[in-house]
Amino acid sequence: MIDKELVEACYKVILGRPPENESVVEEKVKWSSSVEGLIGEFLGSSEFLDRLPPRMIDRELVEACYKAILGRAPDSESVVEEKVKWSPSIEALIGEFLDSAEFLNRLPVRARQFYLREPSHIDVDVSEASMRALFARVQSQWRALGQSDPFWSVLSHDEFRGANLTKEALDAFYHSGESSAGLIDLFSARNNTPLPRGVCVDFGCGVGRVAIHLAGRFDKVIAVDISEGNLRQCGEMAARRGLSNIECRLLRSPEDLSDLPEVDFVYSVIALQHNTPPIQKLMLDTLLSKIKNGGGFFFQTQTFYNDDAFDVETYLNSPIDTMDVHSLPMHEVLRIIENHGLSIREVAWDLWTGRPGSHTFFGVASPERTGEKTRPPA
Repeated sequence: MIDKELVEACYKVILGRPPENESVVEEKVKWSSSVEGLIGEFLGSSEFLDRLPPRMIDRELVEACYKAILGRAPDSESVVEEKVKWSPSIEALIGEFLDSAEFLNRLPVRARQFYLREPSHIDVDVSEASMRALFARVQSQWRALGQSDPFWSVLSHDEFRGANLTKEALDAFYHSGESSAGLIDLFSARNNTPLPRGVCVDFGCGVGRVAIHLAGRFDKVIAVDISEGNLRQCGEMAARRGLSNIECRLLRSPEDLSDLPEVDFVYSVIALQHNTPPIQKLMLDTLLSKIKNGGGFFFQTQTFYNDDAFDVETYLNSPIDTMDVHSLPMHEVLRIIENHGLSIREVAWDLWTGRPGSHTFFGVASPERTGEKTRPPA
């Protein structure tokens, strides 16, 4: 499994330096199809090839290969000396590690670690006062991001920083939303589940990267965001494209969620996980309660990760970061879906956050769904 630790090790071992920034690491985690492909990309880079002449195979390099690729120290000093002496090139040295039975047998190790992980303590049910404090905190984070770096706040790559943004980069940014919107029909076809047009809510719409493409798929799109700056960009882009079927709504308080109308479809990607678990639970519970019979949903969030424990008091007394990522446990997500009488068609492990534990949920509300929808018990 490709994760941030492996990518950072490749930078250190192959290029002899740390990565430029966090977004570069996340991009390689997201888009590298295999460990071999990732390492091959580093080995074929001009930066690596340019540094080959002065670089010799030494003890440090061999020991780093053991640590990064096999996850352990060398067996003995003599093993290291032998590889230094007999490896004809750096490519051959790394290839030897990648072809080893030990490496191939180790690939599922990280997956097993997550499969066998112990439960974390995650507060999801909190007092009204705590809920308001949590909402105010995330609101302040995204208000600042919407003013300083709205496009980078959606896709955290340096080319989308305000200081670096070019017309070409902006066009590529908005074009990327087309494939994100297309996932709805991909999952629909894959699960033989026809979906309505009607009204779609794009929750956490940001600057409208996906909303402008959803506008061609649905009769109307309600674009909802907590950031005034981001939502302003969304409205301006919709106007420039002549999309009169996009309605922008600012989320000013938890109560604003209840004011949303009933809709035919709920869409949310790379948004929910930036909220704390109690806020995520409230948002999902309210959003899914708005789905009409015959409607559907497609949303993504982080359901687990290393050290994802969440204590509300500890969090509220901690310094405020630029941007948070939180987990809402899978059982909480599934319970909310079940309590609203919705049917899951697929749960897929995805790469949206660049880390293990992010999942996409796709499902429908049966046309024959009856009975009063209920909220999960506190």
